[in-house]
Amino acid sequence: FTFLPFSAFAANTEIDFNSPDFKLNFPDAEFQRFLKERCDTNHNGKLDAQELSITEMTITDDYKIKNLEGIRFFEDLEKLDCHGIGLTTLNVGKNFKLRELDCSYNQLKDYLYILSSGLKILNCSHNNLTSMDLGILSGLKLEEVDCSYNKIWRIVMRSEEELIKFDCSNNELTALDVSRCYQLKQLNCSVNQLVELDVKNQTNLTLLDCHHNELIELNVSRNQNLASLTCDGNQLTTLDLSKNNSLSHLSCAENRLACVDFSHMVGSTINADGNRRPIAVRTDGKFDLATLPGFDVSKATNWTGGSVSDTTLSVNAGVEEVSYQYDCGKGVKPTFIFETSLPINEKNFPDPNFRKYIKTYKAGGRDVLTVEEQRKVESIEVKGWNISNLKGIEAFPNLKELNCENNSIQKLDLRQNPELEKLICNKNQLTQLDLSKNPNIYFLNCSWNQLEQLDVSHLKDLVTLDCSHNDLEQLDVKNSKSLVALNCSANQLTELDVDVTHKPNLERVECQNNQLTSLILGQNKLLKKLNCAHNQLTQLNLNNMISLKDLNCFNNQLTVLDVSDSPKLTTLWLGDNHLTSLNLDNNPKLDFSLTDIYSGDNVYTVTLNPDRTFDLSTLPGNFDKSRVTGWEHGKANGNILTVDEGTNVVYYAYKCRSDILEVSFKLDVTGTGGTVPPVTPPEPPVTPSEPPVTPPSGGGDGGGAVVIVAAAGAVAAGVVGYGVYNYV
Repeated sequence: FTFLPFSAFAANTEIDFNSPDFKLNFPDAEFQRFLKERCDTNHNGKLDAQELSITEMTITDDYKIKNLEGIRFFEDLEKLDCHGIGLTTLNVGKNFKLRELDCSYNQLKDYLYILSSGLKILNCSHNNLTSMDLGILSGLKLEEVDCSYNKIWRIVMRSEEELIKFDCSNNELTALDVSRCYQLKQLNCSVNQLVELDVKNQTNLTLLDCHHNELIELNVSRNQNLASLTCDGNQLTTLDLSKNNSLSHLSCAENRLACVDFSHMVGSTINADGNRRPIAVRTDGKFDLATLPGFDVSKATNWTGGSVSDTTLSVNAGVEEVSYQYDCGKGVKPTFIFETSLPINEKNFPDPNFRKYIKTYKAGGRDVLTVEEQRKVESIEVKGWNISNLKGIEAFPNLKELNCENNSIQKLDLRQNPELEKLICNKNQLTQLDLSKNPNIYFLNCSWNQLEQLDVSHLKDLVTLDCSHNDLEQLDVKNSKSLVALNCSANQLTELDVDVTHKPNLERVECQNNQLTSLILGQNKLLKKLNCAHNQLTQLNLNNMISLKDLNCFNNQLTVLDVSDSPKLTTLWLGDNHLTSLNLDNNPKLDFSLTDIYSGDNVYTVTLNPDRTFDLSTLPGNFDKSRVTGWEHGKANGNILTVDEGTNVVYYAYKCRSDILEVSFKLDVTGTGGTVPPVTPPEPPVTPSEPPVTPPSGGGDGGGAVVIVAAAGAVAAGVVGYGVYNYV
């Protein structure tokens, strides 16, 4: 559509339904019908200034409107209710006075356009939104937001100091940061996939509903105004309510609680049913109840499936669960259950292939796992098992090695595997990986996933890290002082610090195919392999790299490369840079076969003087004119190069090492000052004084830029670098 500018219908004038402008600015036929039937109150076939100045608008589901384009002409609108009418698009960005918007129960996908800078109350629940940013508009100070029942996997909370009520339940959230929502009184984040929730800053909180997530801990000690708490359907093992003296409603059912103290509550609306706690029964059938935090044996009665003496529980033979009643205070005595074995069923192991693996290899074909069997599991190998869900892995607290390579796993919860040392989870569909509870990991391969963040700062024993082929923009390995091998290639990194000061044992770094402009290596005397190809590096410090054998810095922006401190170098790739010289006198192990060195396509730009001369001594690095064995399209007299008339390329052969024999070169010549014909590489051998190129045609007018190409590909026992000057 071609819409008229806003001034086509000036504020406080009128909109004529018969004007061609009407359909252009209100393209939805159903919205047109609504305006005619509900907004034209005097039925004169137009909307006058008074009718356009309404402050509230309610659109019922009698009108199946897909697009509210034109709503901007109602400049004074403060409240808009358009829920359940079938909207697919909505833009209220020009309704600056809008304070309250209900666009729930529609088919909206784009969050940005349902925002207006003055908005206070927003209900966008029951739509198809996938992400939200509550601070994306300057000046936006929302007080109430309901975005429940969408498909939201990420919510950005900036500094939402005005937010009082927030409902993001029934979405796909794995993380939620409300730390800066200081005025928050009501929070509903239930039915998501949250693994942690920090509400310590929300001291005004009166209602918290976080039921059916994956929380293993919940601290509400600073929420002393809390009146209602719903946290059932998580994995909580403890719940401290001693500071919550205002609490009148509590539901903590279906967790892993062994006991709860309700005595500090002011009310008695309580539900604690269905709590099942796995316990590690010894081979003699005994369990020490004193190991359970806060458990008072004197408050536990009506034991079934076992008996208690002092603090020792004796489990009856063949029993898989023991139940008891616990006096929680307020006259409430819910039934709790200790699980002495774990059923291998769909609830505990939802993925059928993982369930089959556990039953076959860890339970001897039986349908249950005893706690003792769970504790004995130290290794799980499910590489290529076509698994999409590893839920159930939490049943193995002593797991040390996990290999789930080449599956379709989207989520991996390892918080209850604190002994994990080796993790191989590459070639899956992970978007995040939380290793905060796995400090002992020394080997990690999480390559070929979709990770945008990876925190390994606490993995101080990390020896091998492969996080290649993800979407990482940052990587901090400063604390991994034991690191030997690092592969972070094919990400979005712009800087990388692997200074030997922090990593004295580092031998291998692969960081190619990123966007690196900074690579800090330090003076690493043990580094053997470095691949930093396909980045944006302008310098590379290899001082004291005495063990370096394999170097690939192909396709960067280097003008200087010093490898004199690396006598063990056997492989060198340095093409597609801006080098003008190369000294390999201290690199005797380079045999210069094509597989050992490639230095083609080095292009460097300089500026000619008006007399078509250039001072070679101004070239970067340690350019030595005495090493040049031949010039093409130019002549050198001392340090002064004179470029031939009618050409835009100068070639030169450069002796890189003293033991040079005849070598051949592959030249890919590109220019910045016009079209340069392709170079036809000759057959070896080549005489250095006659560069192996097809001379280009055309040229410049004596001024502009010069491109120098230093290229080499050797087949003899030595190297001659071959260069090109190209000018415009």
